[in-house]
Amino acid sequence: MEGEPAAGAAPAEVPWSAIEARLEAAAHYWLGTTRPDGRPHTAPIRGVWLAGAFYFYTEPQTQKARNLAAQPVAVVHLESAEEVVIVEGAVGEVPPDGAAWRAVDAALAAKYRDVRTGAGLRLGVGPRTPLVYRLQPGRARAWIGGEGMAQAHWRFA
Repeated sequence: MEGEPAAGAAPAEVPWSAIEARLEAAAHYWLGTTRPDGRPHTAPIRGVWLAGAFYFYTEPQTQKARNLAAQPVAVVHLESAEEVVIVEGAVGEVPPDGAAWRAVDAALAAKYRDVRTGAGLRLGVGPRTPLVYRLQPGRARAWIGGEGMAQAHWRFA
C-alpha cells in the first residue's frame, strides 16, 4: 500500500502514524542528494508530508536540482537530533499543471505563514516557477526516546 510500511517492517510498539505526525509537524528539514561525480550534498529545505510522501521545492539552477536530474534519489530528515526521522527514497518531479502541484502549493501556504502579514508561501506558476519534487519513501528510520534511544526501521513496498 502506498505510503504505508510493509508488514513486519518495524516493532509493533512504534506506529508509523506517530512518525508521520513528526514529519507533518516539522517546519524545517535537511535534504541529502548525490552530485553527478558521487560527492554528497546536503541543504536545509522547507517541505510538506502529504498523502504518504514528502514534497519539497527548489529553483531549477540549484545544486540539488542538478543532482536530482542526474540521480533521482534522496534522503530527508528532520532538523532535530532529539526527534530523529530519516526517510530515503526515489524522487520525481511534480508537473506544475496538475492536482498534486495544487495540493502541495495549498499545503505549503497553510504551513508557512508570514507572522506579520498572514500570507502563506505560494509556489506560483510563471517565468520563475520552482521545481516541485515528491520523495516516495523506500526506507525510513526513527530514533525513539525513552530509557535510552532505540531505533525503529521501516521498508515500503
